[in-house]
Amino acid sequence: MVLVLSNSFLKNNSRAYILMENFNPLVSVIIPAFNRVELIRDTLESIKTQTYQHWEAIVIDDGSTDGTYELVENIAESEKRIRLYKRHREPKGAPVCRNIGIEKSKGEYVIFLDSDDLMREFCIERRIYFFEKYHEEDFLVFQSVLFEKETGDKNVFWNVDSDENDLERFLRTDALWPICGPIYKREALIKVGYFRTELPFYQDFDLHLRILLLKPKYRKFLQLEADCFIRHHFNNSVSNSIPFTNDLKILQQRIDFYFNQLEFIKQRKIKLNTAQIETIWGTLYYFCNRFLIEHNNLNLYYANWRKAGKLLPVNRFKHYITCMVPVLTSWQKRSKYFIKIKTWYLSVFKKSIADENVIFNSSMYKISTNQPPRI
Repeated sequence: MVLVLSNSFLKNNSRAYILMENFNPLVSVIIPAFNRVELIRDTLESIKTQTYQHWEAIVIDDGSTDGTYELVENIAESEKRIRLYKRHREPKGAPVCRNIGIEKSKGEYVIFLDSDDLMREFCIERRIYFFEKYHEEDFLVFQSVLFEKETGDKNVFWNVDSDENDLERFLRTDALWPICGPIYKREALIKVGYFRTELPFYQDFDLHLRILLLKPKYRKFLQLEADCFIRHHFNNSVSNSIPFTNDLKILQQRIDFYFNQLEFIKQRKIKLNTAQIETIWGTLYYFCNRFLIEHNNLNLYYANWRKAGKLLPVNRFKHYITCMVPVLTSWQKRSKYFIKIKTWYLSVFKKSIADENVIFNSSMYKISTNQPPRI
């Protein structure tokens, strides 16, 4: 079989990928867009300059009013591989746009980009090269680097790999990869049921989590040089997202998100191991007890914690023992006597209480890379 040496080999030998001559699958790059007239041109340009040429870019406009639609329309006139659509159904938002993109796509493989993300010139070529080697996988994952105004100005990994179980990391909100990190087989996205459009947040995270729950075949290449750049506002990092608990509505939505995951697990008859169950238990414990500790709302705390106990296959005695810890914490304000009771209680039942600290074990946005990527 004849091998074709990519053009990138002539430019930079370290970024050369040898593809089989008859392996030239179409890759669909799906981009939701809303009022990004100042940024989306750069995103599309990073796709147009890819060393791998067999791609299509599908842009779904979400009702832009700043000229984004017209700009992409003009670009698409001179580049027929770029196709532009308007969101034609409710609700508004990126999940619906991405679902429309999947429906409109013709590619065997799919990559998602936000309308201000940027691809390295070898991004698609390298991903297809590894899919040619590991064609049995459902998706492959690659590294991404964050930036603020121009690539290289922050130089922070999205996240880093470890020996820990990927599903457990996602279950505790430690998302190991962003939406642009994987390249999927299109059929894998259809199998999981597309993006859920009713979620107020966590939409990308939800898709990754549901795919992992279905126990897919996949490989990670997070040790390689990053091939995608994510524009990120560092004052809105994950460390600042935890205080979403100070809003009652958002707090309830976060808890409902996990209840929905448990319903998905039940419907698909997915079996979780003990560590995975305890990870969900500890995460729900943290969010549920915020009702009492932050909002002094005993009714919402009890209601949600009881529901968690019914949905999770956990020991009922341990679930009840855990229930009392936030109550004792809230009573500390009434008397120093309850501080002593809580200290005694924790020492006696330490091994029976859910670990709420599991949610803080995240390395997202915290690890700088030594490489200074610029395009």
